[in-house]
Parts: sequence; C-alpha cells; structure tokens
Amino acid sequence: MELLVTCSSFKLVQRQVSDKEQVETDMHCCEVSLTRHNICHVHTVRSAQKANLLKQTHVTGHNPPVIEGSAIGSDAASGRVRVIRDVSEVSTIKPGEILVADMTDPDWVPGLRIAAGVITNRGGRTCHAAIVSRELGVPCIVGTKDATEKLQTGDIYTIDCSKGSTGFV
Repeated sequence: MELLVTCSSFKLVQRQVSDKEQVETDMHCCEVSLTRHNICHVHTVRSAQKANLLKQTHVTGHNPPVIEGSAIGSDAASGRVRVIRDVSEVSTIKPGEILVADMTDPDWVPGLRIAAGVITNRGGRTCHAAIVSRELGVPCIVGTKDATEKLQTGDIYTIDCSKGSTGFV
C-alpha cells in the first residue's frame, strides 16, 4: 500500500507484512506529520518493541548546502539560528531555535534541552554535543569548522541529518 502526501513532494511507502517476516521490518502503524519547512516526519511503531517509537524523517527540496558536517541522529529540524559564542549566553536561546556554537560542554545542557537542533564548529561522533543530542533526540551536526562564521542569529535554516553520516544545513 502506498501513501502519497500530495501537499509536498513526499512519497512514503507503508507495506503490509505477513506474520512470518522479520519483526524488524514490520510496520504496525504509521502516522505522518508535515511541517512548513519541507520536513516530513514518519512515526512507526514496531510490534516487537513495546512502547518504542521509530522515527524516520525525509527532507525534500534541498537548496545547495551552506554547511556540512558529521550528522548525529537521523532527524531534521528547522528554526531560527542562535549563534552563541560563550556559555554565559546560553540563557538567550529560545525553545525551537537551532543552537550554533564552537563546541559544547556540560554547562551548555540547559540550552541543548530546548534547542530544536545543534550545530558545532568542532567535534566528532563522540563529542559532548553529539552524545547529549543523541540522548535528547535532537538532530545535531558537528565538525562543521565554520558554522559560527557562516550562520547568523535570526536566520531560518533546516538542518538535515536524515541522509546518512553527513549532515547538511
């Protein structure tokens, strides 16, 4: 069975499965939600995993990327960018904004909790921003080298970590 979302160029496939198939591929139910920034969230509940939710995000209509880095997670987020150069400014971030910083440490956690996404100049898959973002379920792009220079507070961007190991802004 195909589910076509016609208000954007999204195409989602939900297939029916038999009882004998691998449980890992069994999509028991599917809920689709769209945002105004070309992000389609597909929520699927796997029958063998009680109370667990598998979230798949598909982003279409990319402009050429402004910045690339290592993707953490497989989600995407859109929002206004908040460039923070010092931890003393972390209280200025508003819910739904994308936090952009050189790097983070435990003092940054209050800002990471309310951010829609995180972008850092430095770091890799095991840096603080990556670990905390994974725990919070927030999309994160690390190791961009120059995000704090290229992005400006107030601009609206989409960060996309749904395309594999490279994240795009």
